[in-house]
Amino acid sequence: MPLLVNMRHLEAHDVRLEGQMASEELDIDTRDEMIRLAGPLDYTLDAQKIEDGLLVQGELGVTLDCQCVRCLKPFQYRLSLDAWACHVPLAGEEQAPMVSDCVDLTPFRARRYSARFAATSVV
Repeated sequence: MPLLVNMRHLEAHDVRLEGQMASEELDIDTRDEMIRLAGPLDYTLDAQKIEDGLLVQGELGVTLDCQCVRCLKPFQYRLSLDAWACHVPLAGEEQAPMVSDCVDLTPFRARRYSARFAATSVV
């Protein structure tokens, strides 16, 4: 299910988005067979219109099912991004997809979270 922000609402005020997105929709490659997404991505985001784009910031979190490579014991790890931010362009080559009067934020959230996931090591 896409994460949409109505541009008409943004003209009047900032918009808060809260919810979950199924891990299957995120298309995140964990790059490690010992780590899997255990559940949905939780998000609390604030979107505001700035010049030729949107500033989206907030918190993202997901629980990981992991397996220790030394002893093979399973464990869970909560990966949280408490100060996540993203500029979403509304013009140009990297323009966000539009659905009627709404901007689809889904590809931006998944892309940025995936990059952070790849840079995070589970200890």
